[in-house]
Amino acid sequence: MTATPPEPPDLNLSLEQLAYIAVKAREFDVKEEATDPDSGSDGPDDMEIDVLQDGLDDATAEELAGALGELNDDEQAEFLAILWIGRGDYEGSQWEEALDEATARPGARFVSYCLAQPMLSDFIETGLQELGIDISDYENAHL
Repeated sequence: MTATPPEPPDLNLSLEQLAYIAVKAREFDVKEEATDPDSGSDGPDDMEIDVLQDGLDDATAEELAGALGELNDDEQAEFLAILWIGRGDYEGSQWEEALDEATARPGARFVSYCLAQPMLSDFIETGLQELGIDISDYENAHL
C-alpha cells in the first residue's frame, strides 16, 4: 500500500517566487571561494570561470538576498517552514507546527540566516517535495 501524497498547503508565497528563489539558491550553492580575487583578468580571458567564484560584487548573492528580502512576514515564515522541513527538522505532515515555530521567530536576520544554509537549494526542493508542491514549470521559466 502506497502512502497518499499530502494535500499541499495554501501558501502566501507564490510558486513563481519559490521557483525564482530555488533557482537563485541553486546558483548560489555551487559557488566556491575565490582563489585569485584580484587576478586582473576579465570574463572572456578566463572563460567566465569567475562567475563560479564567490566575490564581493556577486550578482547571484545579491539577487538571492534581494528576493528573500522582498518577502513579507507571512511569506518569510512559510519559507522557513519549507526550509526546516527540507532540512529534516520537521516532516511534511508537521507543516502547521513548523509554520507556527517560524511565525514566532522575528524576521530581522531572515536573509542572513537563509544565506548561511550550506545546502539551501536542496532544502527548498526537499521541503517542497515533502509538501507535495511542484514548482518545475515555474523553474523552467527562470533557467
